[in-house]
Amino acid sequence: MDDIKNYFQNKDALLSDFPDYFTAEDIERLKDKRINPYLFNKKWFPFAQYCNSCYLMMDFNPTTDGKKGQIICYIHDPDKVVYVAAGISDLASKIMKEISL
Repeated sequence: MDDIKNYFQNKDALLSDFPDYFTAEDIERLKDKRINPYLFNKKWFPFAQYCNSCYLMMDFNPTTDGKKGQIICYIHDPDKVVYVAAGISDLASKIMKEISL
């Protein structure tokens, strides 16, 4: 995970810093009021990877509508960052509910 951590934490880069990949319309469509519109952020801490292209991260740079420590997921191809849970306990509860069904 060290390589992944370094990849996501090496700089702060907004989605708008990549105009070849994200149009203004893309950014608006991907917007979540809890997550700052970054593709990379020094205050995101990846802790799990799955499917070789999805990374769960703790977000310590949320918007005022978000919560420090909320869980977000970076999904590759197409690249986007989505909200997952309010925190690690909430994520664990969601997983337990899913596997208990």
